[in-house]
Amino acid sequence: MHDNLLPLSNASLKDINKEIRVPRYDRDKITPGIVHIGVGNFHRAHQCWYLHRLMQEDLALDWGIIGAGVRLADEHQRLKIQMNDYRKKRREREKKEGEEEVRG
Repeated sequence: MHDNLLPLSNASLKDINKEIRVPRYDRDKITPGIVHIGVGNFHRAHQCWYLHRLMQEDLALDWGIIGAGVRLADEHQRLKIQMNDYRKKRREREKKEGEEEVRG
């Protein structure tokens, strides 16, 4: 980890660069509605992104995701996202200026 990078966590959201969008919804109000087997890149890039978009509009707060890792390799992914309070950063590659946001 680079010394100048801000670790992604619930506590650090207030310190993130104002050009990076952060969630507007209260995660404590989200209730589980989906159990997803595995929490790989495809799932996080698509299903989580769509739900995040809805939650930004105060919709789908009853569709929180519980990720169920069933393979030994899933433990590594769980520990990795746990360090970030289960949040992910996304950078839009299609745009030249690179639009960024924190999800979930």
